[in-house]
Amino acid sequence: PGTFQDIAQAAGQMLSVADTYALDTSRVIAAGHSAGGHLALWLAASSRIHDHLLFSSVQVVRLMGVLGLAPAADLAYLHQTGVCENVVDKLMGGSPTGFPDRYALGSPIERVPIGVPQLLVVGTYDDNWSPVGRRYFAAAEATNDQVRLIEASQSGHFEMIDPDSSTWPLVRDADE
Repeated sequence: PGTFQDIAQAAGQMLSVADTYALDTSRVIAAGHSAGGHLALWLAASSRIHDHLLFSSVQVVRLMGVLGLAPAADLAYLHQTGVCENVVDKLMGGSPTGFPDRYALGSPIERVPIGVPQLLVVGTYDDNWSPVGRRYFAAAEATNDQVRLIEASQSGHFEMIDPDSSTWPLVRDADE
């Protein structure tokens, strides 16, 4: 679970170097693929987490939006499916039953609405990650969060990050 601290601190570091590198911190988005999509969504929601040893940071940049490509956004569901040899349990230090607070704080689906525009791209042929992306989309949409879903009809899990694929234009030309 120290991963969450690392992500928040890295994003916060942007604020401390903004003047040095002329960064416009009012125009920051987070983007990620798969586990990175999970962390991008989580980062957007993390500003509402305070005073928790593993899941909060003193200084976090406010995001304008999130691009989640095949995001692993529902950790309890991924635990149930046992995807990638129970990789979620390794991230969270155990199961949702053993660490319910970690799953509640670390799973984007538990943090909706996150209050920033989100664009999710899932691949039709991605049997492991598209269901979780769709589950997150439904949960975010049910809370009237600002979320949009693109179904990449010719994509599995990796095509959306391959600039030579037929799916790449959907990502490149996304307007959010």
